[in-house]
Amino acid sequence: MSLTIQQVEIEALSLSRQERARLVDALVASLESDADVERAWDEEIRRRIRDIDAGVTKLIPGEEVLKEVEVEIAWNEEADRRHRAFLAGEVSLVPAKEALARLRRHLLE
Repeated sequence: MSLTIQQVEIEALSLSRQERARLVDALVASLESDADVERAWDEEIRRRIRDIDAGVTKLIPGEEVLKEVEVEIAWNEEADRRHRAFLAGEVSLVPAKEALARLRRHLLE
């Protein structure tokens, strides 16, 4: 007897969190096991190694990358905070207009 998608879903949702995670991993892996995709990734890895060995690719230390990521995340969080404040009407556009006017004056000096 074959199960319907709804039956499989009901059964899957009755599993523990850990069992559901294992099931998800297995399902995703089954979708990713495309031989063409694997070959393409293998070639991409070989190309990147060749570029590194030839000095074409500049390697960036992990600590530097993490610092850049932290700055980007902080910037995005601040932008999100300001956007929410603007949408809530907590921020006036006047300060931005004043800042733009100051910038224009500075650039024209």
